[in-house]
Amino acid sequence: ELLITAKDIGIEAIDRISGEYAEGRSFPDSFYAAYLRDSIRFDLGDAELEGMRRFFGYAEELDLIKRAPDISFYA
Repeated sequence: ELLITAKDIGIEAIDRISGEYAEGRSFPDSFYAAYLRDSIRFDLGDAELEGMRRFFGYAEELDLIKRAPDISFYA
């Protein structure tokens, strides 16, 4: 529940976060806000889990890790 609450607070603060980050940078705050809203997935569904499994599977194939981990979550 705490992680979900933290996620919700962060999403609600995207405009403030992007505004502060944009100060002194080349792009306007809207650029950073769009990145946070459109490019990052804050929820973990079936597609994201499959992506993680593939990532770890490729890492194992390339001998970057010994074994792809089992992905499990606590409820």
